[in-house]
Amino acid sequence: MISRLSTATVRAGRIVRVRVTAVRVLLFRWWAHPPRLRDVATTIRFATRVLLDSGPGGLLRTINAGIHDLAREGSRTPVIPYLRERFGRARYRAEYRHWWIRRCERLSRRDIRAIRQTTTRLTYQPLLSVLMPVYNTDERWLRRAIESVQHQLYSNWELCIADDRSTDPRVGEVLREIQSSDPRLRIHFRDVNGHISAASNSALALASGEFIVLLDHDDVLPRHALAAVVHELNRHPDADIVYSDEDRIDEAGRRYDPYFKPDWNPELFYSQNLISHLGVYRTAMVRQVGGFREGFEGSQDYEMALRVVEETQPARIRHIPLILYHWRAIPGSAALDVHQKSYATDAARLAVEAHFTRTGVEATIEPAPHALGAREEDRVREERRRRGVERDRDPVEERLEREGRHRAIPPWSTAALADQGSLRRETTGGAVKRTSSTRQSRAPFRNV
Repeated sequence: MISRLSTATVRAGRIVRVRVTAVRVLLFRWWAHPPRLRDVATTIRFATRVLLDSGPGGLLRTINAGIHDLAREGSRTPVIPYLRERFGRARYRAEYRHWWIRRCERLSRRDIRAIRQTTTRLTYQPLLSVLMPVYNTDERWLRRAIESVQHQLYSNWELCIADDRSTDPRVGEVLREIQSSDPRLRIHFRDVNGHISAASNSALALASGEFIVLLDHDDVLPRHALAAVVHELNRHPDADIVYSDEDRIDEAGRRYDPYFKPDWNPELFYSQNLISHLGVYRTAMVRQVGGFREGFEGSQDYEMALRVVEETQPARIRHIPLILYHWRAIPGSAALDVHQKSYATDAARLAVEAHFTRTGVEATIEPAPHALGAREEDRVREERRRRGVERDRDPVEERLEREGRHRAIPPWSTAALADQGSLRRETTGGAVKRTSSTRQSRAPFRNV
């Protein structure tokens, strides 16, 4: 009797563990990828078909088999390591918001005055054309994107907006309303919907500036973004491409997931759009290569960047080690989940293939599903080394030198660093290391 009771207890415990593990895996799946209505409808249709074909017993067997499949998956990902990873990510986000942003990037009134004063004294102040293709954008995000440009500390800009025949009439009303009060907005309403590449080309046709700046219709620029770009262009007036670091911003305005990029690294660029946000290009060169090509929607800026890179030199590609772009993470956006726009991955692969075909390099392109978090594009197995093509510099050494806590001193912030006790110059390479034992003082060119 006791042995039977013990056996029943063990079996009941196993059944409970299987169910609990399956529920945990299912909830984590839903948390990462919330089910859509069509997913629910598909599940109901499948269950109905099983019920009609096999009866209630067959339906229960199918459900039980699914539970065991989920439990086997959960057994391969134990709870403690998974929770440790999740809590680690939460702690990382909290530290980024409460330590890095507040102590290292927030602008004071003194900072803003200093940025404006130093910027007005620059000898080279080119017109920057901000390109923004628009389609059925939520009014909240559209207004905030435009306002982020209007509030720039550098004033010599124009905002070139191309509405890709939005079906939401409110989009046109908002654009006309804002344009009536700010002549720096140049707006083109397309007659037909042509997707983002065609809309970007329409915005490019409006540009009269020496450089174009790419901005999505729901993203945000910090106030000093364009000023930082112009300071970099004053130091390197021959630059054809300028790019910066970036992070993401959710619907509540919380910033997270910073991407601190290295200086120009062609090998890394072939695996992902290293330039991406904030991306600034010499207008004449973009027009020379033909602008944005249709058929590469989702990675149209990456494909265009590959063609511009072919026409310029590494020394003319400049990196600003500051977060100058906030990528909006909302439902339907690749910033929230790269799987929202899986076609972008296919377009990126085609773009890289076309690049190597044009440059005569034999290369094998393979998927890299875990490459650099959400940037799931392609890893390029370069064969240039076999062909005797040398790199300009070692990207690994460059990445180690520039990523993480070691940041190069922005050349335009020399005056701002004069009164800072929070940064100490290292003896190697003129790099700067932020130390936890010192406090950050208020200095220009740190974003809000």
